[in-house]
Amino acid sequence: MKKLFAIFAALFCAAGFVFADEVDDLLKGPVNQTQEQVITPEDMHVEMHPTAGDKATVQLVFATATEEMRYYYVCPNSRFDEGEARRTILACLEDFQKKNGYYSYKYMAKEETHYFRDKNKLVNARYEGRVKFLR
Repeated sequence: MKKLFAIFAALFCAAGFVFADEVDDLLKGPVNQTQEQVITPEDMHVEMHPTAGDKATVQLVFATATEEMRYYYVCPNSRFDEGEARRTILACLEDFQKKNGYYSYKYMAKEETHYFRDKNKLVNARYEGRVKFLR
């Protein structure tokens, strides 16, 4: 019984040496899993939204840990057209996909349109959605 216990203790100690982490790894801080990149596309694809013209803005928020992206298309309500917004977003997503080496993406939530007032009391429309990129 004592020999069995001694062998078990020796194996336990040997396993500790084999699976031990480096001291530097233990002293590092936690990895930031919520790092997000806010991207304003260089090519806004103005030809895709002639009604909104230069009044429209596109913003992409990419979470690097989960490879998910939230996208926002904002323009004044009087110039908003959902079809133009969708085409513009699709073009921006394709640019991001080609630039970063993804082969496709899938929609994580239904696209929504929200209306809000800005600081000048003008009504704006925000078209938003979420996608997950796949390698």
